[in-house]
Amino acid sequence: MSATAAEMAVLAIVRRAEERYEVERTKLMAATDRMFGGLMLGQWAFAVVMALLVSPWAWEGKERTGSTCTSGRPSCWGGSSAACR
Repeated sequence: MSATAAEMAVLAIVRRAEERYEVERTKLMAATDRMFGGLMLGQWAFAVVMALLVSPWAWEGKERTGSTCTSGRPSCWGGSSAACR
């Protein structure tokens, strides 16, 4: 009879540990979601501010964007500009 009581105690401990784990996991997931939601809003706000500040100069041609403006091709293509002509 003591083995059954011990098994029941172990099962009770395991059940409580699983409940506590789920509670902590849910809290962590909610905090992570809030953090990434805030990060997304911050990135969006930063992009809007940069578009408002930089875009007018870029459209007027006052700001050069490196090899894209000088070679007539995107700089991410790589290789020499002679091979792209």
